Amino acid sequence: MFAMTLVWVLVGAAILVTTAAVVSGPPAARGAATGAALVVIFFGFGALVLQVIARVMPALALLVALLTYTLQVLGIGLAFVLLRRSGMLGDVLDPTWLSASMLALTVVWLIGHVRAASTARIPAFDPVSEPSSEQGPSAS
Repeated sequence: MFAMTLVWVLVGAAILVTTAAVVSGPPAARGAATGAALVVIFFGFGALVLQVIARVMPALALLVALLTYTLQVLGIGLAFVLLRRSGMLGDVLDPTWLSASMLALTVVWLIGHVRAASTARIPAFDPVSEPSSEQGPSAS
């Protein structure tokens, strides 16, 4: 599930970075690449944490998903504050391409996860086991 979503995000990132470089130059390409890196880092880390928790402690998966999402939003906000305070936005990174790439790739990430979750073969019930031959014939 995670791998295909990551592939689609990386393909989208390559398209965005190339388009930004051709249309607006190097600062735009760096902005698009930085936005792509932020999406991959934050959403990738969240997806990996959630997969591990879902396997180890399935009962906590929803709580961890909500906490992870909250931390992702806070982390991305903090990254923007740090980029703004560093003076990189505008001179080194084009903020328009950074934001556009983050928005576009976040949508790609979410579509990939929704598709993967909706097509996953997850049993909704425990499989019925065949009666063992050790019990002998049942009395009717």
